[in-house]
Amino acid sequence: NIKEIIRLSSPHLNIKSNEKFEKLYKEIKSEKNSIALCFRSYQDAKDPLEHSYQRRKIKVDDYNRVITKMENELDKPHFFIFSQNNNEFIENLKFKSKKTFVLGSKGYSESWSTLKAQLLCRHQILNNSTFYFWGLIFSEYLNEEKDKNKIVYITNNFINQKVYDPAWRKF
Repeated sequence: NIKEIIRLSSPHLNIKSNEKFEKLYKEIKSEKNSIALCFRSYQDAKDPLEHSYQRRKIKVDDYNRVITKMENELDKPHFFIFSQNNNEFIENLKFKSKKTFVLGSKGYSESWSTLKAQLLCRHQILNNSTFYFWGLIFSEYLNEEKDKNKIVYITNNFINQKVYDPAWRKF
């Protein structure tokens, strides 16, 4: 069904976005090693762990280890940090490389435009978020021919453990 989902979604991903997003798309495309680092914080949930397989909470150190691995493995990585808000978790991420914050609270609040920005990134790092998961799937499907060396890190705490592609690196 993925081809049908992509067909139905493509018109939404191909609509011209506002100037802020269009500038972001150009910046992402200009980077050789753009990385979508996607973080859903579940701030509004009564129990954030209810969204996690075996109730495993992802820690900032988990993300920082992946960031370091990506910085060591890739030439001139540029991280694009996707989240709804800046928060303590994001403020404690450690980068030696370029970074750009793509936050809903900073005007990047259009869902389809955000997914498009995420899918334009060459590499992906994400936690168990259905929204960011679909951005990853669109990225893999729409950019399949372009990049066989894509690196994906994904948390190993999705409730449905069947969602993982064997090529993805779990953390």
